[in-house]
Amino acid sequence: ILQQEIRHAKTTVDLSAQPAGSYILSISLAGSHRSWKVIKE
Repeated sequence: ILQQEIRHAKTTVDLSAQPAGSYILSISLAGSHRSWKVIKE
C-alpha cells in the first residue's frame, strides 16, 4: 500500500488516507528485516 524511503533515524508513516484495519509495517535495513502489526481504528 505504501513504500517510503527513510532518511532519518526517526520518521512518521502517514496512514490517514488508509481505511481502518490491520496493517503490517515492514522495515529492511542493511540486510536485516523487521515487521510489526499495526491496527488503525
